[in-house]
Amino acid sequence: MTDVLKDTAISFLSHRDSTFEEMMTAGVRLIADLVDMDRLTVWRNLRKPDGLHLSQIYRWDRDSGGTTNPTGVFADIAYAQSLSDWERVLSEGGTVNGPVRLMPEQEASKLKSYGIVSAFVAPVFIDNRFWGFVLFADMHSERFFDDTSAEIMRSAAVLFSNAVIRAELEKQVAEAEEYTRLMLDSAPICCQLWSRDLRTVDCNEAAFKRYGFKDKQEYVERFLDSCSPEHQPDGRRSDEKAVALVNEAFDTGYCKFFWMHQKPDGTLMPSEVTLVRVSYKGDYIVVGYTESHPMPEGE
Repeated sequence: MTDVLKDTAISFLSHRDSTFEEMMTAGVRLIADLVDMDRLTVWRNLRKPDGLHLSQIYRWDRDSGGTTNPTGVFADIAYAQSLSDWERVLSEGGTVNGPVRLMPEQEASKLKSYGIVSAFVAPVFIDNRFWGFVLFADMHSERFFDDTSAEIMRSAAVLFSNAVIRAELEKQVAEAEEYTRLMLDSAPICCQLWSRDLRTVDCNEAAFKRYGFKDKQEYVERFLDSCSPEHQPDGRRSDEKAVALVNEAFDTGYCKFFWMHQKPDGTLMPSEVTLVRVSYKGDYIVVGYTESHPMPEGE
C-alpha cells in the first residue's frame, strides 16, 4: 500500500507530458483499485456570514472512466443544511467511515440519493485550517474500511487535494499571463522587454509592426542589427550608446531619451524611448516604451 501511494505521488510530480485530467485519472485509479472503491470526490470549504459552506470541485468515477465533471448541484452548500454532523467531526480532525445506512439521517439521505453504499471521508487541513475533505465511495458493498486502508486514504486525500489546488493555481497563472499578453498586444504604444545583456526578450504586436517585421520572431532576431543607424544624431555609435542607456536603466531604474530608429529599408524613425526596470523572477528586466517623436531642435 505504501508503494502504491509513493507511485501515485511520483506520477503527480512527473506528469508534464499529460493533462491534469489524465494525471488524476491514472493516479486516483491506483488508490481506487487498492482500496476497492468506485468514486472519489474532493470538496472545498468557504466561510460565509451564515456559516461554513462547501462545494464539490473534483470527481473521479470508475464507471465514467475516471476524471469527470463535478456534480452541479453540489456547489455552495451550507454544512448546516445537509452535513452538520460531518462539519463537527471533520473540523476536529476525525473521519467518517462505514455503511451509509448507519450514518445520521441528514448525511445518509444525501449519500443514498447518489447510490453510495459505504463511504470513507477524510478531512484536509491546509495551514492548520479546515480546507475541505475527500470522500471515497463504495457503490456496491456495505463495509468499514480497515485501519490500513484508512491510513492510506487519509494520505491520498491530502495528495489529491494538493494536486487539485496546484492545477487551479496553474490555470489562474496561465489566465493571468494570457490577460497580460492581450493587454500588451492591444496597446498602441510599442513595448519591448530587454535582458541585462541587451537581448530582446519579448515585444508586443505594435513593436514588430512599427518596423515592418512580419512577426515577433523576426523582430527579436533582427531588431538590434537593423533598426538603428550606425550612429545616433549626437555622433555616438548606436550599439555603444544603447548598452550605456540600458545599463543606466538597470542601475537607476529609469531613463528617458531621444533615439533615432530606422526601418530595415533605411527609413529613419525619430523616437522617444522610456526604459523602466522591473523585478522578474528574482532578477530584473527592462521594459522599453517607444513612441514616434520629432527630432529635437539642434540635432
